[in-house]
Amino acid sequence: MCVLALLAASTPATGWSQGRAEVIGPGREAEILGLMAPLKPSQEVSPGWRLGDVRIEPRGIVIQLRSEANSAELRLSHPDDVSSPERTPSFVVQRDESLRSGAGAAAADGIVERVRANDAGRFWGAPAAPRLEPLRALTPHSRDAVWLPVAVTLVGAAAAWLVRGRR
Repeated sequence: MCVLALLAASTPATGWSQGRAEVIGPGREAEILGLMAPLKPSQEVSPGWRLGDVRIEPRGIVIQLRSEANSAELRLSHPDDVSSPERTPSFVVQRDESLRSGAGAAAADGIVERVRANDAGRFWGAPAAPRLEPLRALTPHSRDAVWLPVAVTLVGAAAAWLVRGRR
């Protein structure tokens, strides 16, 4: 137990975050629009339905489809977040009610077919490496970071020597 305390005390402290959730990071807009290629926003997907806004969220993509009378959302989510029988290689597909039948379903089917054709199954990949944020009081470049583990080790050794001597 004393060894564990010494090891813990001698390890430089960092603000390492263990959370490594896969999220859609910045700069992937072209890749996301490429999932629906060759369609572009405001183009007609099927008669009467157009591709609307495409919204990027941390764990999914929301695709808006618009008709003269309706606006509905098609959601591409991370496979760990929701359950649905409709999938692409990288996403789980969720449809608003108006995209489940009739002309709305045909529009949504057109988008899903394009995503399946353009999705190689590697969209999520490895999560980004966590950022290391050293604590201000103790950084690897400060004198304290070097001497503190040595001091703790010496104090521990001295305490062990004193305890042995009293027996």
